[in-house]
Parts: sequence; C-alpha cells; structure tokens
Amino acid sequence: MWVLAATLMCGTTTVFTSCDDDDVEDIMETINLVGKWKSTGQVTPKPIDNLEIDFNSTIEFKSDGTFSTTYSDNETATGTWTLRGKVLTMSYNISGVQTSQNFNIQEGWSRDRMVMTTVINDEDDNGKTITYNVSITMNRIK
Repeated sequence: MWVLAATLMCGTTTVFTSCDDDDVEDIMETINLVGKWKSTGQVTPKPIDNLEIDFNSTIEFKSDGTFSTTYSDNETATGTWTLRGKVLTMSYNISGVQTSQNFNIQEGWSRDRMVMTTVINDEDDNGKTITYNVSITMNRIK
C-alpha cells in the first residue's frame, strides 16, 4: 500500500518533473513519520542546572507538515516539520521562544520505532559553551 501511495504521488508529478528513487524514498519516509509517537531522551553530559531538557513527550506529526507535542509537565507546543533525507527539522514556539532544531534520523528506523540525534549548545554560569549530545527514541503509539 505504501508503494502504491508513493507511485501515485510520483505519477501525478511526472508532467512537471521526473520521480527518481530518492524521491520515492523521501515520500516513503514522510508517510512513515506521520502519526503519534512517544519519545524518551538521553543527554550527555548530564545537563547543568539552568538547562531544561525534556524529551519525554507525546508528539503527533500530521500530514500537512504541522505537529503538536505534550511534554511530561503537560506543557504543549505546536509547530511545523520538514523531512529531507534523514534530517527532520522542527520549528516551534514554546514559552514565547521561537526555536528551530534539526534532528538526524539514524539508520534502521521503521514505521514503529526510530532514533534521532541532535546537538544542543548552552552556556554555563561562567559563559563557557557546553555541547550536549541528545539521543531521542521514538515509539509509535498509533
């Protein structure tokens, strides 16, 4: 069924452009991403006190390129997403701060589970930059 959807999407665009294997793969990955996911995250090194990182959330990626998420403290955020190859870009406004973050989807992801990684830079109380490596595991809810 997924191949049929990808084929139909490529078939409808052949008047204007051709549909190569990379296009089909991008369409298939987008179809696999749409849905509701439960995420858990790990951050190394351990975050300093003033950095709040909460990757334990429920997130729903919608087919129109929008998403909504609810964090473990019941705070919510909405925004937009794009998927180009294995890079998921999420842009959203949370607590009045506009944020855009790229996540690298690791090889071997499936329709039901994926692992994403990203890097976050923050400053400690002395102005020294600390780089955090973040790994987020996403499991499909529906």
